[in-house]
Amino acid sequence: MNLAFLKKNLLYQFKNTKELVSSLKKIHEILTSKREDLDKYLDNDKLVSAYTYFYSYTNSSKLPRILERVELDKRIENLVDIGCGPGTYTIEFAREIESLNSVHGVDISEIMLKQARRLNTDSRVSFMSPLHKKKLKNNLLFFGHSLNEMSIETIEDYVNFYEPIQIIAVMPGTSFCFDKIIQVREKLLNQGFGVSYPCPSNHSCPIKGSKDWCHQYIVLNHEQEIKSIMTDLGVDRRNNPAIIFSFNKGLSDHTEPIVIRNYPIRKYGYEFEVCSATGETNSIDNLKVMKKGLSSSEKRVMKQKVSGDYVKQPSVDEDLRNKD
Repeated sequence: MNLAFLKKNLLYQFKNTKELVSSLKKIHEILTSKREDLDKYLDNDKLVSAYTYFYSYTNSSKLPRILERVELDKRIENLVDIGCGPGTYTIEFAREIESLNSVHGVDISEIMLKQARRLNTDSRVSFMSPLHKKKLKNNLLFFGHSLNEMSIETIEDYVNFYEPIQIIAVMPGTSFCFDKIIQVREKLLNQGFGVSYPCPSNHSCPIKGSKDWCHQYIVLNHEQEIKSIMTDLGVDRRNNPAIIFSFNKGLSDHTEPIVIRNYPIRKYGYEFEVCSATGETNSIDNLKVMKKGLSSSEKRVMKQKVSGDYVKQPSVDEDLRNKD
């Protein structure tokens, strides 16, 4: 989204950067340490505008990176964004995917919906409260930083109502959010969905119940104005740990190993901790990729791998994978 257009169409017009940053500090405190006050900023024009300018803008920038990793079902005709806020992902989806017939944002906050409508210029996009949701066919159901705020029962109600053929969830890369998505994963597998990202198969998660958790990284570069605000807030929105999951109805195919952790580059090559499907299980393995035999472009790709990237390459010898 264009930053100048966004600023011009905020519900509240900030007098200066100092006033904006002051509001953002209040929001940051609510999001990180005063979650019990979450509803308060949803009913405040000024705080919703501050959220939209900084958090919504930086979150919406993630969508192209998400779509590089998650393949959309070619049958999808409509998209429903649950907990859409000020249209963070709703509007960006419409921009990114021209083939969509309709894009619907659903949120409980009327002020968030009011802000979203002011920012929207696409006739395919509409915003509504959960009370006015409507049945659609061939749906993609999207949860952008909202699934972690809902009960399992509420999530199930949305899934049962919309009957999607694909579900995508994006959440902060925390252990709490990982535990939540693992619960959702089990529910959806029982309803005939399969995991298309990031799990290599539908078998059980090998780190479920441990102190570790699976998350991905989304690396972004922002405009200088946003970078300055990040400095004032002490918040880095460039290297974003996130939990991204995609579920497709009826999917059972296995995928390539996915990076859980990358190690410092060795003289001989590259080493990763990966989650891979072996037989009837998913397992955590070490994967070593030798530099010898790789082209310059393949070496560059390997060097840039981060958590959440697929790592297997055509030139990688399968025998180089060593079990722990």
